[in-house]
Amino acid sequence: MYIFKKYDYSLFETRFKDYGRLDQFPTGLRDLYQYLENLAEGLQAPIEVDVIELCCTYTEDSVENVLILYSLDSLDELKDNTTVLEIDDDTIIYEAY
Repeated sequence: MYIFKKYDYSLFETRFKDYGRLDQFPTGLRDLYQYLENLAEGLQAPIEVDVIELCCTYTEDSVENVLILYSLDSLDELKDNTTVLEIDDDTIIYEAY
């Protein structure tokens, strides 16, 4: 993933540290990085790494909290409406909608 230069995970993580945003993705920062890298490869175009925008667009939370927040019955319903990255059995990163 890159804008003017290639981002590896270390640089990606450093950007989040620089902005004081590591706590936004305490479990899934590496998963978010991998998702964005795969997305850029699929699009065959660079994705701009804007920490604040990523923090506004994606949220890490428990599955239970997200289902309550959106009044959904299942994770599949959420997946039908937005991007969901499953981090572990209880934790996801999702694109707010």
